[in-house]
Amino acid sequence: MDKQDIKDLMQQFDRSSLTKFKFKNTDFELSFTKEINVDFSQAELTKMMQVTPQSVAANADFEQAEPDNLVEVRSPMVGTFYASGEEGGKPYVEIGDQIKAGQIVCIIDVMKTMNEIPAPVDGKVVSIHAEDGELIEFDSLLMILDTENVS
Repeated sequence: MDKQDIKDLMQQFDRSSLTKFKFKNTDFELSFTKEINVDFSQAELTKMMQVTPQSVAANADFEQAEPDNLVEVRSPMVGTFYASGEEGGKPYVEIGDQIKAGQIVCIIDVMKTMNEIPAPVDGKVVSIHAEDGELIEFDSLLMILDTENVS
């Protein structure tokens, strides 16, 4: 295998969807690795967010609200949940905050790419279900918003 063959192999790997490649020969060994950065536009994030009414729970915050007024904010991806933009910083939202649609409510870190998660609707934060620094799955419940009496 000459230098041109190695260059061609590198180009093919770069164009492929593979993230790791290893080639072993009696004379040498090649290993390629690449990171995949996931970057979503605001429109894609909003489309991926699950906005569904939440059934009334036994929690006192929910007892006074109608189920149709509760909106779940769910994770559009797997990653690490951060409540603020910097370590030890003020959280984007706290329970009781009135927020507007499109307002950033948290960050999800996916392979060192910080993805801002916007609120899907105007509302009041009635619960936050993710802990700062917690690894979360796709479609994990992040928070619940109450859309009743929003000004």
